[in-house]
Amino acid sequence: MGPIVKIHGETGRLIVLGQFDVNLYRAFRGSSQQLLDNATVREILIDLEQVHSMDSSAIGMMLLLQERASLSDKSMYLINCRDAVRQTLAGSGAGRHFKFRH
Repeated sequence: MGPIVKIHGETGRLIVLGQFDVNLYRAFRGSSQQLLDNATVREILIDLEQVHSMDSSAIGMMLLLQERASLSDKSMYLINCRDAVRQTLAGSGAGRHFKFRH
């Protein structure tokens, strides 16, 4: 199942479920494009509460989305990260490239 998109005012939420890896590439890109194309959305939240593990391709997808969001004058935050996800981000060194919210 691909990410779930929810929009509330100026905030778009992308809820990722389960294993976040290369198998979600097309679904993640399509879902994130909905948020990038929506002129009302100024802030993108990547909700990782339901992600139990991720790999380097997931990190790459999020870095690419962050770059595309910045080019569209939108901010992006990772929210609801489990400890395993935070450890993966920290271990890869990518954690410093993201903004987090609780």
